[in-house]
Amino acid sequence: MDGAIWQSSNEGYTWKQPFPDQRFLAFYHHKYSHDRAFLISETENFYYTTDTGRSWNKQRAPNPPNSFGAQVLRFHPNSDYLIWTGNKDCSGSPQNCHAEAHYSRDNGRRWYMVDKYVRNCAFTKDRDLNADPSEILCESFPQKKGSQ
Repeated sequence: MDGAIWQSSNEGYTWKQPFPDQRFLAFYHHKYSHDRAFLISETENFYYTTDTGRSWNKQRAPNPPNSFGAQVLRFHPNSDYLIWTGNKDCSGSPQNCHAEAHYSRDNGRRWYMVDKYVRNCAFTKDRDLNADPSEILCESFPQKKGSQ
């Protein structure tokens, strides 16, 4: 896989690369909002659409996407709420390399720390589960030091 993203707006008759100079690790379609999608790059930069791909906007995450196998983005029925799980202290000498989770209530414009050394974080609120809409549940390591 070369990390390229191709897009068609006419059911596959023609294709274009919205970002030919970028390499992407993942594509996420918003679980609760059919018009939103996210392109995850190797860096803190990601791209999102709120209009089914007619336009893409660049946004900055708090850190690069995680390399620990955790889902990078988690979604909430309120479409602007996101959780980002990314790498922290993993470049150079990765003695303290770990995953951190951050949440946003404005589609990634501002991020707030949830926890460090996480394996998985998710919103408890779902369409089928009537839970506190602001609650986030995380699985994390008890000792918050060293390399994850």
